[in-house]
Amino acid sequence: MESWIVGTTVVVPSDAIEIPESAFQYNINITRVMFQPNSTCQRIGNSAFIHCESLQAIDIPDSVTAIGDGAFFWCQSLETVRIPDSVTHIGERAFDSCTSLETVHIPDSVTTIGEAVFYWCESLQTVHIPDSVTSIEESAFYFCTSLQTVHISDSVTTIGEGAFEYCASLQTVHIPNSMTTIGDWAFHLCKSLQTVHIPDSVTTIGWGTFKDCKSLKTVNIPDSVTSIGDRAFRDCTSLETVRIPDSVTTIGEIAFSGCTSLQTVQIPDSVTVIGDGAFEYCASLQTVHIPNSMTTIEWGTFRGCESLQTVDIPKSVTTIGNRAFQTCQSLQTVDIPKSVTAIGDLAFHRCRSLEYVTIPEGSEIEIARNAFDENFFPTRVDDSRLEVVIPDGKIYYLVDWAKCENLYELLVDQNEELGDIRGTFQLKTRKYGTLVDPVKNRINLRRILRNRGLTLHPKKREAEAIILPQSKRSKTQTAVLPY
Repeated sequence: MESWIVGTTVVVPSDAIEIPESAFQYNINITRVMFQPNSTCQRIGNSAFIHCESLQAIDIPDSVTAIGDGAFFWCQSLETVRIPDSVTHIGERAFDSCTSLETVHIPDSVTTIGEAVFYWCESLQTVHIPDSVTSIEESAFYFCTSLQTVHISDSVTTIGEGAFEYCASLQTVHIPNSMTTIGDWAFHLCKSLQTVHIPDSVTTIGWGTFKDCKSLKTVNIPDSVTSIGDRAFRDCTSLETVRIPDSVTTIGEIAFSGCTSLQTVQIPDSVTVIGDGAFEYCASLQTVHIPNSMTTIEWGTFRGCESLQTVDIPKSVTTIGNRAFQTCQSLQTVDIPKSVTAIGDLAFHRCRSLEYVTIPEGSEIEIARNAFDENFFPTRVDDSRLEVVIPDGKIYYLVDWAKCENLYELLVDQNEELGDIRGTFQLKTRKYGTLVDPVKNRINLRRILRNRGLTLHPKKREAEAIILPQSKRSKTQTAVLPY
């Protein structure tokens, strides 16, 4: 191929049927490619001009039908390229890392934009995808950081994984009604994207599809969608409203995690699965409706929702998972339905505004040791209080309330199976009663009301303990014990 090089220009003879594979690879002196008149060249081979870092322009003739894989890979000085209407195939990574490429015309003859074709074309500003294209493959426009607008034609049915990932300047995108699948990470880190229209033809929003789209304010999910994938809208910090239709059955893990502007969310009864951390750290979320179809509130689902004041836990729920409502600092009341059989570790940890927790009579429930740990309020007024009502039932393992500074009263009904109360309160047992050290345990507990209970008198430094009788014939006794 040396005979084709004239100075810094490649002149392709008119009778050359193709430019062979790797013909001019790593030739850093080439600045231009020209084709002689009446060219019969049909193909530019794979890696033909790979790493021709000084190549600035090429005018591809109408005879060419195919551009091979990586044909112009890493041609970092290439600014313009004309692709004629004769081209039907553009190979994978054909223009990968052409960092100076500003404009490109994709002809109507092309049906597929292959994998990573324009990967890292960071100067590319506009692109028009013609009606002939049916598929935009994986990472096709990955890291095209200057791309501001893209028009996707109605013929496109598939947008591949990461197709527009890291397109940081992309502001608007029109997804046509022909679309059925939006791939994982398709618009990840499109930080300037403000609006997106998802058509009724789409059934699945994939993993991380709109993750880190920090300018996205509203999104309307159509009735056709059945699944919202893991991380789909994670860290969309400007997202204020989202409509979840009745067609959705699954919301993936951390799907809306870190959506700090999201204030309300209505989850329909069609949803049966909400993944771990789905709404964690939604700092502005004030109200949430949990559907009657849910049986488990998973790990960290609403963790860090510091504006959440109330939550309605439906009677269908049997398990409140680990860290489910951890650090929900505005949460004031919680009514645990009778259906709940387990509350996990740190489920309500550091819910520092929590004032009232109710467990209904007859509950059979296992409460993890640290479920309500560290609900203390050093900045609150003196008369603030946390009341916990634990009725008759089977409480298999009670929580550790040791750091709940505002726990003033614990109401415990007659319950012969409340066996772990001493260990979980870190109480000390004497022959005729049970003691609490409020200084060591940093609590303000005043009363434990039960047949086997305790009343503390901090000023007198003594406690009144009600002693259970040994038999029905015995009388209940009261003992005053120092502590």
